[in-house]
Amino acid sequence: MRQFAQGLFLLLGQTLDLVTDHKEECAGNNLFINSKTCRFYGINDASQIRHFCKGEPFVHYDQVWKFNSTNTDGTINDTPLLDNLRAQDTLDVHILPFLHNTSTTFPQPLPFWSSYPAVGPNKPQRFMKKQGPGPTKKYNAAIRNALEELSPGEAYEGAWRQLEWYNVTDGAVSYDGTHYSYQVAMERAQIFLNTLDVVWGEIVEHGGLVQDAVQ
Repeated sequence: MRQFAQGLFLLLGQTLDLVTDHKEECAGNNLFINSKTCRFYGINDASQIRHFCKGEPFVHYDQVWKFNSTNTDGTINDTPLLDNLRAQDTLDVHILPFLHNTSTTFPQPLPFWSSYPAVGPNKPQRFMKKQGPGPTKKYNAAIRNALEELSPGEAYEGAWRQLEWYNVTDGAVSYDGTHYSYQVAMERAQIFLNTLDVVWGEIVEHGGLVQDAVQ
């Protein structure tokens, strides 16, 4: 999710200058491939983009261990892979609390769940049993099915839908079997922005939030 957010920052700012402390080893694509070191220096907020202007699309990235906030405007929340793809834990700690805490908010947020991308063949073998292709696909399917049950309806109605990244990234070059270069992050971000554009058009077409507010 960190790299997905960085892809959005890249598109919004039209720049690979995405670090707060300009370390040479984190410049450009190194921010993506040297994640263990550079993750501490990547920007977390669109306002940190050089040349960011007030009124432009705003994005905020945050890694959370448990959802406990109703502040969801333009926020990307990251569920760490450290839970070894236990779908029930994700439901109990993140998804169900989010649905409960936002059930009475107005306007309703437009939530999207970002599935895990493909697992590269160079992922260390010690992680394959719990985080390999099989477990990853099983986890993605479990979350997809849970969202369809817990948040039924169409995306333009505020239903929570999953962004499917596994097939999109299958075959792409991963430098450690989990993370990808800035090109992949940028492509995923562009697909997401295109999806938002379509969904927002459907919201407007169906009367959406403005009509509900008037009523």
